[in-house]
Amino acid sequence: MDTKKLRQKILDLAIRGKLVPQDPNDEPASVLLERIREEKERLIKDGKIKRDKEKARDTSHFEKVPFEVPESWEWVRGFECFKPMESKRPTGKTFRYIDINSIDNKKHIITEAKVLDVSDAPSRASRGIEACDTLFSMVRPYLENIAKDM
Repeated sequence: MDTKKLRQKILDLAIRGKLVPQDPNDEPASVLLERIREEKERLIKDGKIKRDKEKARDTSHFEKVPFEVPESWEWVRGFECFKPMESKRPTGKTFRYIDINSIDNKKHIITEAKVLDVSDAPSRASRGIEACDTLFSMVRPYLENIAKDM
């Protein structure tokens, strides 16, 4: 089996909950999603983020469930559970700068973030991240530059 088919198969099994044993004592996804919705509403109320424009559109005719998921899981659109990007210019003397070359797209990890002086910050250095954020490259997505920040 080639690498691409193997990745697709692993992702398919993971999404279906068949890659690892499922714990029936885990809280249902609906409970987690409700906490996420409440947090987003609080951030909107505090003026820290804006309400999603996507939510206002009726896209129900596009939503198809490709397969059944375990009872404690729930299908959602990405914008319902992802935090929006935060515009944040670097402050202080130096900062960690993660560019495409900093990501190992085979292991999906950040290998070597650059440390730059704030005065040398490129204009695109404007996204804040927090520990354990998952980063998706917005340029050349076919390179699969996805990594989890530790």
